Amino acid sequence: MDNGLGNVHDPPVIILDEPTVGLDPRQIIDVRNLIKSLAGDHTIILSTHILSEVKMTCDRITIINRGQVVATNHPDDLVNEVRGGVQYELDIAGATEVATSKLQQLDSVASVSVQSQSQDPDEDKETSQRSLLLVQLNPGSDDGPALARTLIEAGLNLYGMQRTQASLEDVFLNLTATDVVSMDQTVEQIAEQIAELQPDTKEPAMEAKSESEDESEKNESENHAEIESENHAENM
Repeated sequence: MDNGLGNVHDPPVIILDEPTVGLDPRQIIDVRNLIKSLAGDHTIILSTHILSEVKMTCDRITIINRGQVVATNHPDDLVNEVRGGVQYELDIAGATEVATSKLQQLDSVASVSVQSQSQDPDEDKETSQRSLLLVQLNPGSDDGPALARTLIEAGLNLYGMQRTQASLEDVFLNLTATDVVSMDQTVEQIAEQIAELQPDTKEPAMEAKSESEDESEKNESENHAEIESENHAENM
């Protein structure tokens, strides 16, 4: 209801700050649907750290780090731009070198790396070598069937194929990563700053002693002058 009140005067721009925080799942769905319904006739600016909601409701994302805009794009394009596109994990049996060579010949493939290798004693010699390959596709590419077809045509057995992609959380962490100062360094820096602010206790003590001596000498001088004055009065 509170979100709907912002639309009473039909504003061209509506700004929502963390609109789903503290809501139960049904209320979150209601707010999500409200945002989508308003987006057709209004510009909705959603300020939030709940990136799963961003992906489901927004068609453009801006990430800000320390007051600076570090990225702006469509959610999927932003993921591809920052993390290099879609990846596939392929579980194959057969010559790893052949599989790697065949896959790298595809225009959509950016790189192929071997994640792990093992021997399957239940298979014959030609197919006993099992490998888990990670295939990185070029940004904008997502042709999984071509990968499977290439391996099968090369005479390799494909036991499993899984599509993976970076999440918006991964992108956010990547773009906002900063150097972390260790706790020991922080404590040392604070100790040095405190030491610089503290006065030197030795020199003031010496100065106080010097001032005390000066005061004593002054008193003795005054007493001596007073005695001389009294003697002079008696002589007169």
